Amino acid sequence: MHGESRSAVMKANWLFDARKIPDDVMSYLRRIAVRAVEEKSYSPELIADIFGISRSSVYDWLRRYRKKGENALDTQPAPGAPRVITPNMDQWLRETIMESTPGDYGYDAKTEWTHSLLADLLKKQFGVEVAGSTVGLHLRNMDLNGHIHNHQIK
Repeated sequence: MHGESRSAVMKANWLFDARKIPDDVMSYLRRIAVRAVEEKSYSPELIADIFGISRSSVYDWLRRYRKKGENALDTQPAPGAPRVITPNMDQWLRETIMESTPGDYGYDAKTEWTHSLLADLLKKQFGVEVAGSTVGLHLRNMDLNGHIHNHQIK
C-alpha cells in the first residue's frame, strides 16, 4: 500500500458506485461472481455481500450467463438513439463557430450564432436533421457554449 492507509484505499469511490468501474473490469468481476456461484457453489447472497452489490444483480448475471453464455456478462452499450452528429461534424461546428460568422453562410450579418441556426447549417452541409438542443449538447461537451468569437451561442 506504500504510504496509503488501508482505510483510504477501502474508501475509493468506485467501491461504492459500480457505475464508476471501467467496463472491462466490471465484465471480469461478473465472470468471477458467476463462477463463484456456478463452480464453487457459493450462494448469490454471499457473492452480493462480498461484492457490495444487490442480490438481484447477481441473479441477473446468473440468468444472463445460463441463457446466453459467458459473453452475455460483457458490459452492453447503453440504450439510446445512435449518434447523429459525428466527430467530423463536431470539428466542423468548432471551426465554423470559431472562424466564421452567420453572414459567411448567407444569413443576416447582424445574426448571432444560435443552436437552431447551427442545426440548420448541419442540415445544409451534411444532410443531417437534428434539434437545436442536440447542437447545444454537443457545444457544451466541446466547451463552446457562451461567448465565442463575439457571437453569443443561445
